[in-house]
Amino acid sequence: MISVATILIGFSIFLFSLGEGKSNNPFIILLPISILIGGIWIIVQQIRKKIIITDESITRINAFGSKEIAIKDVKGCRIGDKVIYIEAVSVDNAEITINNYDLLGNSEELKNYFKENFKDIDAIDLENEREKMLKNTALGVTEKDREAAVIKAKQIGWIYNILGMILGFSLIVVDSKLAVLALMFYPLIGILVIVLSKGLIKFVSNSKTSVYGFTMLGFLLPAFVLLIKSLGSYDFYQYNNFWLPFFGISIFIFIILYIFGINESAGAIKGQIILMAILALLYGGGSTRQINCTFDQSTPKSIQTTVNSKSIEYSKGTHFYLKLNSWHSDIQSQNIEVSRSIFNRYQEGSSITVYVKSGVLNIPWYYVSQ
Repeated sequence: MISVATILIGFSIFLFSLGEGKSNNPFIILLPISILIGGIWIIVQQIRKKIIITDESITRINAFGSKEIAIKDVKGCRIGDKVIYIEAVSVDNAEITINNYDLLGNSEELKNYFKENFKDIDAIDLENEREKMLKNTALGVTEKDREAAVIKAKQIGWIYNILGMILGFSLIVVDSKLAVLALMFYPLIGILVIVLSKGLIKFVSNSKTSVYGFTMLGFLLPAFVLLIKSLGSYDFYQYNNFWLPFFGISIFIFIILYIFGINESAGAIKGQIILMAILALLYGGGSTRQINCTFDQSTPKSIQTTVNSKSIEYSKGTHFYLKLNSWHSDIQSQNIEVSRSIFNRYQEGSSITVYVKSGVLNIPWYYVSQ
């Protein structure tokens, strides 16, 4: 969990650096703040952690309090590489999660204690899930046909994931309408794969408890790249017409993922829902921005304004910014990233031409000719 927290905090800082000087962009403000809070919360949770085992009970203590379960009430446990879940016989008893047990002293001894003294619920659930699948006549006439269908579904899921990661990485630096279309349609293909899989492919899976294939990895990178490319390429100065298509697309994607993609056998249902919501918002934001700007055929309107100030940012390369004085009553001074040649061409107080387009979705955006 510490590594996850570090990644989240680093990612939030990266997003903040992308949006420096663009405070009018809600994604640059709200998204990194929420990710930063999540990372800090994980670290705080790990500050005070202790596991106490007696002949009668197991107690977990962390920064937010403690949980205790009697040995006689333990149904079994799920042991992962970094997490141990202790499940109770009755829903009335507290279940305990031990995160990052590998960071505790004598972690192997702790792991072996649970293996030797309690049932492996993951193994039981996986076998039950497999037997359930093999009895599903909708998947094939014979048991051999059904088993082949399950194997094929896993293969399709992995092919989709691998191709999605290759696509996302390869199109990070490609600026073309074809690249945008590929990034927009690939996540939709993943949703279609889930819908047409007869229930054999879900959004996420867990090889320890679930026989399903999954598509999350192939969805994630194209959706992320779609948003990041739009944030780096286009600047809005009015968001009035942004929210309806953004939330409309995001809610549609989330609903489809929720209906067809939830994997009960993988557990962590709330986590799955949160992940679906986050990725739906990433896709909704990126696709809305790209549709509005990339495919905008409107005639640009030229407006004269002046350069208020200049700045250079050194982070993952050199970035050149011109702060432009307001040219419209609805907007404030704008920081816009430009090429080195444009940066050198203009001085503070210089007159500069800003080009404004109406946008496919009627979300006004602007740029300075490069």
